[in-house]
Amino acid sequence: MNRKLVLTGGFVAVLLVLAIGTSMTMLSGEADRHGGIDWESDVDAALTEANETETPLLLYVWMDDCGACEDFGARLAEDRPAALDAYVLAETDLGSESTAEQYGVSATPTLVVIAPDGTKVTTINPVAVDDLDERLDRAHENASDP
Repeated sequence: MNRKLVLTGGFVAVLLVLAIGTSMTMLSGEADRHGGIDWESDVDAALTEANETETPLLLYVWMDDCGACEDFGARLAEDRPAALDAYVLAETDLGSESTAEQYGVSATPTLVVIAPDGTKVTTINPVAVDDLDERLDRAHENASDP
């Protein structure tokens, strides 16, 4: 009886370690892809907030197993553009959301600048630009013009 209890307890401990390890791996993958930035995952809620606060929305479109998305996340974690502070931030997975399709996104990573009224202003390939902060500032100005 004691042997069964020890074996069962050991099995539960192994499962717990595996579950914690898997959760940590998933969390670190998301942090890598998102640069440690707290992007809103509910795009509709973000659009509502952008409209109510009259603040442009920056939509980050990513995809699982996207090496360029991970590179972009690392770049964000290393040198977060100050211009991000002027936006409502949201994110969506290209593979699971029609939102990306709605704004004409077919590749990742892509940043979509959306005016407070919900109209697309521009898209930016964040990997291809050296002056991301400047591009985000210009796009913000364009999105804020009536």
